[in-house]
Amino acid sequence: NMNLLAMDRKGVLWEVTRNGLIFKYNINTDSYQLVFQFKNKGPVIYTYIDNNNNIWLCTPHSQYLYNIDNQNLTLLENSNKQPIGDIAQINSNTYYIGTSRGVYAVKLQNKTLLKTPKKKLDNLNTQINKLYYHKENNKLFIGSFQKGVYVYDTQKGELQLTNSGLNDISINSIKALNENEILIA
Repeated sequence: NMNLLAMDRKGVLWEVTRNGLIFKYNINTDSYQLVFQFKNKGPVIYTYIDNNNNIWLCTPHSQYLYNIDNQNLTLLENSNKQPIGDIAQINSNTYYIGTSRGVYAVKLQNKTLLKTPKKKLDNLNTQINKLYYHKENNKLFIGSFQKGVYVYDTQKGELQLTNSGLNDISINSIKALNENEILIA
């Protein structure tokens, strides 16, 4: 029933369940403590901890931010009502969001996800399973469902399908091995 097990920027371990329970690991007692209960908002289908110490709680039709520091929950305004499958943070307020129908770029401003048009990305109509942003070369790696791995150059606005031979499998994980190589599973 767990949806997320991840560390925040201070190194604290968090667990979020599909029914919206948020637990914080207490190293002194070697146990998890319930810190928030996400009530009556629907099942949590995706969660993500960003660099601003927000836990994103995504239901099929809405997105909320639970701020770890002040313990506030905020409903985000978002014109795109597609379920979120993955998020990659680029800077303090810019994100790429993967959905069942592609990827879109947003800026988070005043509790609103403002879509930023990206011509090449806006035309990518495929289910997105995994996003990985490589900061050193400003490229977004996009893992799809049975359509391979795409690379989006955020500086040039260019999108290309890699010649990886992974076009008939579902991409579920993309991680850096070192500054020049990534691992794809």
